[in-house]
Amino acid sequence: MAGFKFRLEKILQLKLSEESQIKLQLAAIRARMKIVEQEIAKLENQIVETGRNLAENCATGMNGLELQQWRLFIEMLNSLLNKKKEELAKIVEEEEQIRQRFLSVRRERRTMEKLKIRKFSAYLFEQDRVNRLYLDEVALRKFTYGGGRAES
Repeated sequence: MAGFKFRLEKILQLKLSEESQIKLQLAAIRARMKIVEQEIAKLENQIVETGRNLAENCATGMNGLELQQWRLFIEMLNSLLNKKKEELAKIVEEEEQIRQRFLSVRRERRTMEKLKIRKFSAYLFEQDRVNRLYLDEVALRKFTYGGGRAES
């Protein structure tokens, strides 16, 4: 209907826009999360492989300095792994906050859309009421001034 105007349309459009922006933020943070998870998996594999190499070298014999270097290398890898896990935990926390904000905005948008539908239904009901009153008035005038008998 051309006469219907929802007073809160701009706010509804703002909520739709905000929801889209948050979806983009969620996609970006999930991509970051995937990259960090891949880095963690790579580091874990590297630690396992380094452990195997260390065992092979121990079997062939090595001096204390070489053993110390291997141990320091493995400690460095573990330290890096722990930092990546901390980074992942922060990303997961940030993702949860953004997801909660998204759910809140989506809830607000849905509420606005339901309100718009209710207002539109009320508008249609009022238009129907006005049209019936008009038709009743036309029929009453025709009956009153037009003779009131049915044409044969």
